[in-house]
Amino acid sequence: MIRMQKPLRAGQHGQAMAEFVVLAVFVLSVLLLAIVSLAKLNDVRNKVLMGSRYAAWERTLWIDGNFNKPESGPPAWEDPATDQGWYSQYGPNALAARKDDIELKAEFLRRVVTANGEPLRQTDREVSYSLPKNLQAMWLDHSGKALVGRSDEVRVVSDVRDPGAEALRAQTAGPFGSVNDSRGRAVVARMNLSTRNLQRAAVSVDAGARNPALVRLWPTFKGLTFTDTTIMLSNTWMPEGTDSHQALFAQAVPASRANLVEPGQYRQLAIYAPEIADLQFGRLAPDVVPYERVSQ
Repeated sequence: MIRMQKPLRAGQHGQAMAEFVVLAVFVLSVLLLAIVSLAKLNDVRNKVLMGSRYAAWERTLWIDGNFNKPESGPPAWEDPATDQGWYSQYGPNALAARKDDIELKAEFLRRVVTANGEPLRQTDREVSYSLPKNLQAMWLDHSGKALVGRSDEVRVVSDVRDPGAEALRAQTAGPFGSVNDSRGRAVVARMNLSTRNLQRAAVSVDAGARNPALVRLWPTFKGLTFTDTTIMLSNTWMPEGTDSHQALFAQAVPASRANLVEPGQYRQLAIYAPEIADLQFGRLAPDVVPYERVSQ
């Protein structure tokens, strides 16, 4: 016996289509929010990378005022192998350019995390225990709340690392040559260079742990911690001022620190060549640019 199937009504077709559209919109909306949230978290990761590079570069220009960090080894100001100890001998004015890690953190928040177009100010380094009010849009969720809830979720740490410093110090601190003075005594040549000058800066940011939008998307979400470290070799070994230059480079010129020839042995010849009386062995003289050349 052949059974006749009743055709579906048009209303049932419409109801099924509506249910499918509602379900698709719901799923796609959640998926879209998840994709946008992941993109925002990725921007936080990129800013952490930028921040570590910024902090490391700043550390090559600004000496860390907190010089007794335990992770940095001996007190930097007492160690001639560090930038600080080296500059205390050959460039004391550079020691005034100090910047602590907490000041680097303040500049990171104001110069890297704030909205684009904000001007750079000298006051950016002033310590603040709150997040900037005008965060970048990528650091805000779809409701306008920050992905990073508090300033203590942002950390900036720098220190001095010295892998291989002892081996390098043996090469720089020891003599690399010698000459005998007029009395037969050896005068060595050396160059005092700092070796503990590998600056490390690390930036770490806890993102999303207290953000209600992310918690609604992923109920078990506990936040993400992004950390990046940059290491740079600092110190171009250039003293500050004429006197400091002479004090450093005179170590590499033994003739400037000893009499290679007794004056009485050659000044008697001045009757034949008057210029002999003006001989100066090992003389160190700075190059002076004439004033008329400076103005050009």
